[in-house]
Amino acid sequence: MTAKLENVRLEFAVRLNAALDLAGFPSGENGRQTALAKAMTALGHKVSQNGVRKWLIGESTPSIEKLPDLACIAQTTIDWLVTGVGISHKDNQLTNIVTMLQNLSVEQRKVIFEVGNAFALSTSPTTEKREMGEGQQVATSGKQIC
Repeated sequence: MTAKLENVRLEFAVRLNAALDLAGFPSGENGRQTALAKAMTALGHKVSQNGVRKWLIGESTPSIEKLPDLACIAQTTIDWLVTGVGISHKDNQLTNIVTMLQNLSVEQRKVIFEVGNAFALSTSPTTEKREMGEGQQVATSGKQIC
């Protein structure tokens, strides 16, 4: 194995572990590899704990097909995982807001919508007011937003 390829793998492992730290994954090697293997399996990927262990210690890197879900789980971007360029950790503020909105009643959503409309109208003269009808709801797919 060339030194350059080995270095690429090690740098990937350092970034992956750093992102998983920020995402709240267990810090012990065995706990981390188990949790990550389970998360990837839950998203439909066939990965073993040994394969994940190799990613975490820099012996190998995941296939390109796995990178989008791996970045999502680690709450980072593919670019940062692969190259170290870009955002290292995604802000979960939007995810938290969507989750809170999903838990509101229709009446509460209408109030939030009206407050948002009032704010938008007060800050932008070109914004049109829209009404929230009974059928309009916040998306509730349950899929994690990446």
